Amino acid sequence: MIVFRSLAHPFAPASLLLAVLLLACGGSESDGGSSATVATDPGGSSLGASSTGEEPSTSQGPSRLGITLLPGGDLLRFTAVVSARDTAGAPFALQPEDLDVEVEGATVEGLQRTGDGWVRVELVADRVDVGVPITVRAGAGVEITREALPMHRRDAFWSVPEFVPGLVNTAGWEDSSEVSPDGEWLIVSSYAPVDAFSCSLAESAVDHPTCNDVLGPWQAPERPDLFGADRIDENGRIRHQVPALCFVGEDGGDFPIALPPTAAYGFRLQEDGSFAEPFVIGYAMDGYPVAPFGFSFVGDIEGRQARVVYGHADIREFDEKGLTPNLYVAPITLGERNVLGRFTCDTTSGLRYTDAVDERLEILPHSIHKGNPYMEASETRVWFDDESGGGSLVYFAVREDGTWTERIAASAPVNQTAQQSYQPYLHGDRLFWARNFNSIQSARLDGDDPAADGAWEALRTDLALAPAQGPPTEAAPGTIVAMGEPSVALDADGYTWLYFVAIRRTNSGFNADIARVRSLSAQGE
Repeated sequence: MIVFRSLAHPFAPASLLLAVLLLACGGSESDGGSSATVATDPGGSSLGASSTGEEPSTSQGPSRLGITLLPGGDLLRFTAVVSARDTAGAPFALQPEDLDVEVEGATVEGLQRTGDGWVRVELVADRVDVGVPITVRAGAGVEITREALPMHRRDAFWSVPEFVPGLVNTAGWEDSSEVSPDGEWLIVSSYAPVDAFSCSLAESAVDHPTCNDVLGPWQAPERPDLFGADRIDENGRIRHQVPALCFVGEDGGDFPIALPPTAAYGFRLQEDGSFAEPFVIGYAMDGYPVAPFGFSFVGDIEGRQARVVYGHADIREFDEKGLTPNLYVAPITLGERNVLGRFTCDTTSGLRYTDAVDERLEILPHSIHKGNPYMEASETRVWFDDESGGGSLVYFAVREDGTWTERIAASAPVNQTAQQSYQPYLHGDRLFWARNFNSIQSARLDGDDPAADGAWEALRTDLALAPAQGPPTEAAPGTIVAMGEPSVALDADGYTWLYFVAIRRTNSGFNADIARVRSLSAQGE
């Protein structure tokens, strides 16, 4: 989630954005699974490989390419399996000489045709925890680009991660992602067109370049209907004021702190495995950056009708302690502009709130931070975290006779002494969470009480970064310096997908993007 510190609105829990600061001295790796596994050719997946048994065609040229990533003999070695389809959608048999392969940050060791008409591109990355862009061309106008992410540690259940292709990732800040259980929809809960982390490091100073340099899109096709887009002029200058909340500086000028426009966006899975068709979700409050975060889906999606649960700090409850997020549920229509409520500045009576579709979960006390929720399908248990700093833990609450209990901390290994646990997501009976923002871990629940001793089976480290050698500001450009926000989907072919946020060092600052990794087999969890 995005957090902008300010004296006027000191809402500053540790988030994936701010927690990068915690990584200055690195973190210890936790016990978990092994790293690399040599796999066979891929089966069906949304990335384009065929599992239908169709005989590959050679009569027409390819019209569409697909890339599936597979691990190699060690963490630097991996394979990009290139598949193709013709204009009729039938598999097309490729030859290595048909392809022009361009990579950055890796060496191509060779191309080899398989019996299925695919081509295996064998690669060795220069470094782990750095993206490897791969572009494959097969004739005029037929090409595909994917960015692999070989990582320092990867459990044998998973293949090689990649950054999500399509309209999701931009030069702006994409944080707090959540995939639908079927993998068909993806929500990026916190988008801003600036380098949000560097702006935060600058104490959200209204005149600091990182709070004013518009790096990402704020209009269609990538970001249609961005709340507060009218505060960015044709030259890319941000007007730092939020009229809907009466946040306007003296003489109608900028507010004393930076207020870059912020909103959530949903996306739909495309046939080629990318995500597109963006649509905005949020409160109509001129893109105020203390926006809802940590959206996750509640129950089944019916057509395009869905319900979501999320964290939100209601500006009307601002007090001497600042703002504290609580949990809310709301209906949304996938693929359309969604307004959860509307704020209006009334100079006589103060803020007005209308057109509300949200409902707060009455988990007491309201003064305790609650964010990044996951609601179980029965809607009798909700998971969340406390990111208010210092000893952050994963909690849950149970609804009994229509009333929510107070928060209850999950037992070890979910919460451990001297470890930070955030952003829980339950897939079946396996809970995933971020640990110290340098790994994603999981454990299977064995029993009914997540707080009981012995309630969890063995800890698994699904993905992990290499221990940091210094503060993130000193990391080499391209290096992933933090990760978190896990969510999980099971696709129609039976493959499990883990989505997460990865923050990388850039030449000028930082950028948060959404990545994912597929299971090696189609057996599910």
